[in-house]
Amino acid sequence: MDDSEDNNAFRHGSRALSAQQRAVVGKMDSSLRKTINYRERCRMHDLNAALDELREVIPYAHGSTVRKLSKIATLLLAKNHIIMQNKAIEELRSTIDQLQTRLNNEKTATSGSKCPESPELSSAT
Repeated sequence: MDDSEDNNAFRHGSRALSAQQRAVVGKMDSSLRKTINYRERCRMHDLNAALDELREVIPYAHGSTVRKLSKIATLLLAKNHIIMQNKAIEELRSTIDQLQTRLNNEKTATSGSKCPESPELSSAT
C-alpha cells in the first residue's frame, strides 16, 4: 500500500479496514446515529412540552394575536416571576412579624395592668 492509499484508507486503530469491514462499521455508525438522533428528538420534544406548560402558568398576555414567547424569553419571564414572588413572600413575612410583635406588646401591656371590673359583671352580683 503506497502513501496515497494509506492516507485515503478508512483507518481503525493502526490498521486499514477492508471494504467489507468498512461497510459493517458504516452500518453500525448509521444505526448508532439514528439512535442518537431519535433520543435527541425525544429530548427536544420533552423540552418544548415543558416550556409550553411553563408558558401556561407564568403571567403574560395570552391570546390568538400574541406571539408565543421564545424559549429564552419564557425562562427569563419565569425567573423574574419567581423573584417577584419571593420578594412578596418576604414582605408578607415581615408584615406578619411586625403584627405579631405588636400583638405581643399589647398583650404584655394589658396583662400587666388590672382592668376594672366590667359594669355588667358588677351589677350581676
